Amino acid sequence: MSAVSDRPSTRKRNPGRVEGLWRLRHSYRAEQEARRAGFDTGVMLDIRGNVCEASSCNLFLVRDDTLITPAASGDLFPGLTRQLLLDRAETIGVKVDVRDVAREELRDVDAAFLCGTLSEIRAVSCIGDTHWHSAANEVFQAVRRDFRSITHQ
Repeated sequence: MSAVSDRPSTRKRNPGRVEGLWRLRHSYRAEQEARRAGFDTGVMLDIRGNVCEASSCNLFLVRDDTLITPAASGDLFPGLTRQLLLDRAETIGVKVDVRDVAREELRDVDAAFLCGTLSEIRAVSCIGDTHWHSAANEVFQAVRRDFRSITHQ
């Protein structure tokens, strides 16, 4: 995964139907930039430079047994899978911190993963030059196990 730093705010500039096209355009561009750099997808930043989401999925980080995910600002697509994970976290005893996430924080987390309707939940092995063993992280495994218990019946 790579970081893309020039994602403009979408809500302030393009209200209504045009917003979806604007968002899609920037997601596509971020995905293409990431692939050219040898990554599967890109991390998108909001207008203030905070982590927002991946180019085609929502992003979760894990630090000290707590899920961290960017707040649902005007730039973040509030995915259904993201909301399900947030709703279920307390049920499985996982703390959640929904807030602005600075780009620099990516270096200080224990794991990262993506979620989306089609991709479900995928461990992230690196963002830029920061590497993790996310698939082995206990919080990631608990979240994925709970998700699959609901969706793979």
